[in-house]
Amino acid sequence: MQQRAGELLIEAFNTFHSRLHLLWPCEGIAMHEFRILKFLQQELDSGKTVSVSDIKNQSPVTMAAISQSLRGLESKALIERGIDSADRRKIWVNVTDEGRRVLVKIKSTNNMWLSNMLTELGTDDTEQLLRILTKLTDLMAKDTAMH
Repeated sequence: MQQRAGELLIEAFNTFHSRLHLLWPCEGIAMHEFRILKFLQQELDSGKTVSVSDIKNQSPVTMAAISQSLRGLESKALIERGIDSADRRKIWVNVTDEGRRVLVKIKSTNNMWLSNMLTELGTDDTEQLLRILTKLTDLMAKDTAMH
């Protein structure tokens, strides 16, 4: 019984993930690029400067994957990179005006989609979903800490 429940849960997660990708408001960037762009803007908005190392430190992916994403964002003119004049090993990253425009558009589309989904779910189901997802996240964190 528990094995079947696990299989159904994984199938539900996979279906949810696939449908989430279908709803992605693209704007020419992938979700992983959006996450980097969003992180950059949040840091810059709080008055911080952001280096490639800062991006790596907040992400579970490899430096090679980060570099590839940054190249993609830069080729789309969504970010700019520059070498630190005091320490040439350090590379600073900044969001361009076009990058900010894309972020606003994607966030707006996502917020509209999420608002519609939450309305359809209703308050009780939304609260139950949050409770269960929080519990799963906590269990996963606990399991990760044990490994």
